[in-house]
Amino acid sequence: MMRITLRQLMIFKAIHSERQISKAAKVLHMSTPAVSMALKELESSLGCRLFERISGG
Repeated sequence: MMRITLRQLMIFKAIHSERQISKAAKVLHMSTPAVSMALKELESSLGCRLFERISGG
Protein backbone atom coordinates (compact mmCIF):
# COMPACT_ATOMS: atom_id res chain seq x y z
CA MET A 1 0.00 0.00 0.00
CA MET A 2 1.41 3.37 -0.97
CA ARG A 3 1.38 6.12 1.61
CA ILE A 4 1.49 9.73 0.58
CA THR A 5 1.91 12.27 3.34
CA LEU A 6 0.46 15.75 3.55
CA ARG A 7 4.05 17.04 3.65
CA GLN A 8 4.84 15.34 0.34
CA LEU A 9 1.72 16.82 -1.25
CA MET A 10 2.60 20.30 0.01
CA ILE A 11 6.10 19.93 -1.42
CA PHE A 12 4.72 18.65 -4.74
CA LYS A 13 2.36 21.63 -4.95
CA ALA A 14 5.15 24.11 -4.17
CA ILE A 15 7.46 22.62 -6.81
CA HIS A 16 4.65 22.71 -9.35
CA SER A 17 3.76 26.32 -8.50
CA GLU A 18 7.33 27.62 -8.34
CA ARG A 19 8.61 25.47 -11.22
CA GLN A 20 11.97 24.97 -9.49
CA ILE A 21 12.97 22.90 -6.48
CA SER A 22 15.18 25.68 -5.11
CA LYS A 23 12.35 28.24 -5.29
CA ALA A 24 9.93 25.76 -3.71
CA ALA A 25 12.44 25.21 -0.90
CA LYS A 26 12.52 28.94 -0.15
CA VAL A 27 8.72 29.17 -0.10
CA LEU A 28 8.52 26.14 2.20
CA HIS A 29 11.39 27.38 4.42
CA MET A 30 13.25 24.14 3.78
CA SER A 31 16.63 23.27 2.31
CA THR A 32 16.83 22.38 -1.36
CA PRO A 33 18.20 18.88 -0.61
CA ALA A 34 15.31 18.20 1.79
CA VAL A 35 12.75 19.16 -0.85
CA SER A 36 14.54 17.09 -3.47
CA MET A 37 14.64 14.07 -1.15
CA ALA A 38 10.94 14.38 -0.34
CA LEU A 39 10.14 14.52 -4.05
CA LYS A 40 12.25 11.42 -4.69
CA GLU A 41 10.43 9.59 -1.87
CA LEU A 42 7.06 10.53 -3.37
CA GLU A 43 8.13 9.44 -6.83
CA SER A 44 9.42 6.17 -5.40
CA SER A 45 6.10 5.58 -3.63
CA LEU A 46 4.20 6.20 -6.85
CA GLY A 47 6.66 4.38 -9.09
CA CYS A 48 7.03 7.22 -11.60
CA ARG A 49 8.71 10.55 -12.16
CA LEU A 50 6.46 13.51 -11.54
CA PHE A 51 8.59 16.26 -13.06
CA GLU A 52 10.88 16.44 -16.02
CA ARG A 53 14.32 17.56 -14.87
CA ILE A 54 15.95 20.22 -17.01
CA SER A 55 19.47 21.40 -16.27
CA GLY A 56 19.57 25.06 -15.29
CA GLY A 57 15.91 25.32 -14.35
